[in-house]
Amino acid sequence: MNTATYEECSLPVKGQDLKAGTTTWKLVLAFAVLAALPPLVYVMYTGHIWEDFFITFRFSRNLADGLGLVYEPGKRVHGFTSPLGVLIPALCYLAFPAGEHSGALWLFRLFVCIPAFVGGAMFMVMTFFGGIPRDFSKIPLAVKCPAAFASLFYLLEAKAVMFSVNGMETALMLLFCGAAFYLSIDNSGKKWLYAGISWAGLMWTRPDSCFYVAGFMLTTWVCALPGMRTAALKGIVKSAIVTTVLYLPWFVWSWAYYGTPVPHTVTAKGSGLLTGGIGGFLSRLMMHTSWVYQPVYPHFGGWPGYVAIVASCMSFFCFCYWMLSPFTAVRDMDAASLRISQIARGGSVFFFFICLYLGLMSFPYPWYFPPAGMIGCIALPAGLFTLSSKIKNRSRALLYPAAINSIVAVFLAFVLIMSTFQMRIQQQLIENDTRMAAGKWLKDAKSPEDRIFLECLGYIGYFSEGIMLDYPGLCTPEVVRLIKEKGYSMGSVIPELAPEWLVLRPAEVQALHKEPFFGDYELAMEFNSQPELQRIGYIPGKNYLLYDSFFYVFRRQTPGGKEEIEPNKQTKNDGDENE
Repeated sequence: MNTATYEECSLPVKGQDLKAGTTTWKLVLAFAVLAALPPLVYVMYTGHIWEDFFITFRFSRNLADGLGLVYEPGKRVHGFTSPLGVLIPALCYLAFPAGEHSGALWLFRLFVCIPAFVGGAMFMVMTFFGGIPRDFSKIPLAVKCPAAFASLFYLLEAKAVMFSVNGMETALMLLFCGAAFYLSIDNSGKKWLYAGISWAGLMWTRPDSCFYVAGFMLTTWVCALPGMRTAALKGIVKSAIVTTVLYLPWFVWSWAYYGTPVPHTVTAKGSGLLTGGIGGFLSRLMMHTSWVYQPVYPHFGGWPGYVAIVASCMSFFCFCYWMLSPFTAVRDMDAASLRISQIARGGSVFFFFICLYLGLMSFPYPWYFPPAGMIGCIALPAGLFTLSSKIKNRSRALLYPAAINSIVAVFLAFVLIMSTFQMRIQQQLIENDTRMAAGKWLKDAKSPEDRIFLECLGYIGYFSEGIMLDYPGLCTPEVVRLIKEKGYSMGSVIPELAPEWLVLRPAEVQALHKEPFFGDYELAMEFNSQPELQRIGYIPGKNYLLYDSFFYVFRRQTPGGKEEIEPNKQTKNDGDENE
């Protein structure tokens, strides 16, 4: 392989006239507008707000109201994961306090999340071009093609689009991941300060980013060209120091404020590390890797079988490509082709490393996948075009990978469109008409000192404004203590804590109704969206929507005896009510 230096592989063309530079910036602006459209159109059509946003936003609102960074005043629990994900919405709420969550969320979306999503796309393209070239006409077609497909894949990847604007911190993760990967390809060690800043941004976005930072360190080392690994290693050390210095203030403050720097969400959910031994880990690794490009919660089913097949093929190509990359080297490879080869190998190494992390989890939630998916969107086209470089016929060397990448783009577009349709229904029927309605009803029905036990904390916890006892204890240390120290299950936690209210799904009621304590509770209300879901007919991934479509609300009986309740008259969304 040619041992060209990084500078020889970089593609910006300097010294062009002002007209060429002006054209470039027009193209950059046009691309930025194009990149902003998928998340903007998605959220305007669906109005989607993810359940976990309201857990974090209750912290944000209390902070802005001067009550501290707490879920419930006077109770310091680190019940959120993202420092930036809680602090930025708090600032947004200060600008729109009268609008409750809606004004703050839209400000967060428009001025933080969508620009961050666009920034991630920009860094992806810059990775291929080695920066922003002053004259795109000088870029070889062998570089333009994989760059175009990589950016297209990113803009069509469903989970990246939806979780960038539904209230989660995902867009910030994508921005910093894009920047970190771009800088990892520059293995000269000269941009260590910027790399350290991007790594610190990841840590401020989500503390489990220590795994991502380690992945980028490995990528930087792997992508280092012969003779440059010493410089790359020095850059990694310097970047790590910068990251530590920039993240240390939050680490120290959270430790002092909450008594631990580890988010309570991590403590409650557990790590799932090597559950089931090596065999269990390998099984999870294969399964979770196959989920990277599948729709949200694919284990519920309800999607065509080819969706899982195509998504799995994409994932496992990215997962395995680095093992094949030594055999794809072509002697006398030009600088542009060498760079694409580096990008493909580095992207695959990072993808592989992060999938190992996902395999350690007992269950990775869908917002954990977009960073891996983003880098996979880079590795996939770069790898395909690098593999085709062995074809002597140059037109075919471009045609074959272009055809495969086009099929992938159509697939991703299909999943995005169908997921958008799915989430529009999810938001209206499940979130607004069921969980939000349950929260608002409880707000009026409960007494101020009443405690509410449930599993899904977000909507119901936020809109009820109640004292929450959630399972497995994201914001409830007493629940975590009973689970960790005494091995309690949901059925034994409830009588131990004796909450005044229970909010349960039908399956949870089925599992608990024979427990002795259950006789102490009476049915107070039902929230049921299943009739409306059934009237719609086909919905992709319908089982996921059905999972949260029905909730029973139970109230603990007073000592004086059981109050007579007529459930059929106390049911929200019963039968044809909304027709």
